[in-house]
Parts: sequence; structure tokens; C-alpha cells
Amino acid sequence: MQAAVLVATGARVPSEFLEELLLEFPKEKIREKIELISEMGSGTEIRNVPGLLVAALREDYRHEPGRPQGRVEKNKSKTKQAESKTDSEEHEKLRKRELLKSLYLS
Repeated sequence: MQAAVLVATGARVPSEFLEELLLEFPKEKIREKIELISEMGSGTEIRNVPGLLVAALREDYRHEPGRPQGRVEKNKSKTKQAESKTDSEEHEKLRKRELLKSLYLS
């Protein structure tokens, strides 16, 4: 199992840690989460592999295809809201400027 973690994440995990996990979780479940962590960490460096593995097991992390795209869409909608807010602020400034012109230049 140590070799699987090393191959999946590039991190060395103590055998005592894995033995403790085996007392709490089935071997298949641990391997499944190691594979999940491998997918999560592709292209990034995971700092705390044992902590992430424990969290993945206890919280039953699962791979949900398409999930990150949902987050991107939320960010896009926030950007659109910010743009529309900026447009409305600009419109308000123009309106005030025209009002001031009409008061002072009449």
C-alpha cells in the first residue's frame, strides 16, 4: 500500500499510519481514495497526503465529473453581475453629471 501512495502522490507515508487506517477502513476503500487523491493532485503538489487521505476516507470524497465547471460558471455569473453593476454605476454618474450641468448652466 505504501508503494501505491508513493506512485499516486510521490509522497512517502509511514507504514504505521497505513496500518492504523486498515484497522478503521477496508483495504479496497483505502485504495480507492489513494486513486482519487492521485487524480486530484495531477499537476499540483499535495502538501499533506496523510491528512488528505484521512479526510477523503472519513468524509467519503467522491469524483464528480463536471463539478469544477459548475464553479467556473458561478464565477462567470459574478463577473457579469460586477459588469452590470459597473454599467449601472457609470449610468448613475452620467445622470448626476447631466443634472449638475442643467442646474449650473441653465
